[in-house]
Parts: sequence; C-alpha cells; structure tokens
Amino acid sequence: YSISNRGSRLDKYYTFRANPSRMSILKEMDVDIVSLANNHVYDYGYDAFEDTLRLLDESGIRRVGAGMNLAEAEQVQYFEVNGIKIGVVSASRAEKYVITPEAKENEPGVFWMYDDTRLKEVCTEADGQCDFLIAYVHWGTEDRCYFEEYQQEIARELVDCGVDAIIGGHPHIVQGMEYIEDVPVLYSLGDFWFNGSDKYSMMVQLNIYRNGTCKVDIVPCRQKD
Repeated sequence: YSISNRGSRLDKYYTFRANPSRMSILKEMDVDIVSLANNHVYDYGYDAFEDTLRLLDESGIRRVGAGMNLAEAEQVQYFEVNGIKIGVVSASRAEKYVITPEAKENEPGVFWMYDDTRLKEVCTEADGQCDFLIAYVHWGTEDRCYFEEYQQEIARELVDCGVDAIIGGHPHIVQGMEYIEDVPVLYSLGDFWFNGSDKYSMMVQLNIYRNGTCKVDIVPCRQKD
C-alpha cells in the first residue's frame, strides 16, 4: 500500500492507502526493511508514492523494490548480522492488467520482473557482495493454491545467479515450497494479516550459517475472528 494523505485512487478494483500515523505500528514492530515491489504501492499515484518513500526513509526503515528511478528501485539492501553479510533484493510480476508503473532511468515506479533480465544481473552482482542473498518476489496468481510454471522457471534462474533463498507473496494464500539445489523457495506465504477472512498463512524463519547455508523453520499461522 501507499502511506499518505495525498493522491487520487487509480482506476482499479482494489486500492490501498494507509494514514501516515500508522507508521508508528511499523516502528513498534521493529520492522527493519519493507518490500515495495508490488501492485498496490502506486494505487494513489505519484504524490502518495513519493510520501511513502519519504516516510519510510524518515523512519529509518529500509526499502527495496521501488524508487524514484530504476537505480533506486533495483538497489540491494545489505545487513551485517553476527559477521554475516545478508543482501535483500525485491521485484514484482503480479498484474494481469499492468497498471503499476515500472521504474525507469529517470522515472519513479516498481522494479519489474516481467522480463527478469535486469533482476538476474542485479542478483549476480549482489552475490559477489554478500554472504547470503534473499530474493523477495511478488508473483503468482491470486487465490490459486499452486504456483505457476513461470515462477519455477524464474526461481531456477535466480538460483543460478547466486540467490540463496527465495520468498514469495501476492496470491493471498499459501503455495508450495521446494528446494532447488539446496536453495529454499517459498512461493507464497499467504496473508499474515488481511481483510476479515478466516485463513491460514505462515511465517518463515531463516537461520543463516557462515558457510552460506540456511535452516528453514516454518511457523504456521491462522487469522480468525
């Protein structure tokens, strides 16, 4: 979603926008980083998008997957934890009818992966800059239990580029998980918190080791009442 009191909703069925006061919730939850590579961050146009970036920056919350230009949108964020350097990159391929703008050299928007050529280049470069690289991707078909063939193809390509874990979202329900060459691929975690439905989802905890491997722990969740 966008975080703003400004802007006008785009001509689409669902649009999401949060009051800037809600930023306090992210701070209360100790959020370190958010992904903006999705199909709703631009729901209220340029002004609200700009406010979203600014409010996150002012709060010290890092962001990936969108920006005021392509260089900003594709930027990998790095964290050093207990001597291990972890990189996070994010991109989106989520719309059947594409409305959310693509970030370009001098234009704001989201880091697209409808053509994942640039994403693979970014991941290859980032692999040489960190010990463990996470790709957080917005993809798949809403409310579909099974991941698509193209998702698996992209996952294999990202593994070839040095990505060490792939975590997906967008379908609103849990999809499958597999390992590709020892790399965990979680195609969709579902909705941790969304609308009034009674639904299952999951959180994932990655225990990362110095040799570049990780242990995956799944925390099953249920939203009810």
